Amino acid sequence: MSNRDVEDLYKYVKHGTPVAIINGFYGPFGYGIRTIKPGNFGADVMEIQKRLRARGYYDTDYLDGKYGPMMEQALYQFQKDNNLPKNPHIDWVTYNALGVILMD
Repeated sequence: MSNRDVEDLYKYVKHGTPVAIINGFYGPFGYGIRTIKPGNFGADVMEIQKRLRARGYYDTDYLDGKYGPMMEQALYQFQKDNNLPKNPHIDWVTYNALGVILMD
């Protein structure tokens, strides 16, 4: 977003309201799939949090888009329950199991 866009948005959204900025051709995945690692943050991390929460693995009301310890534990449980190898990195195997599909 440009500063002008932020200024315009400010007219419509109250201070303190969470705002998700979705970027790129593939929405929260920007310009494609990256391997997400602990400590990463972004719209793609938030999308994974949403999918883990929807499946009952990420027990929180607030998604912050940061890959921290709570998300890592949720990921490990998801991987275990879906017979996936334990891996702190979210790669194509986990994306696929979570139903992430990029379409042109």
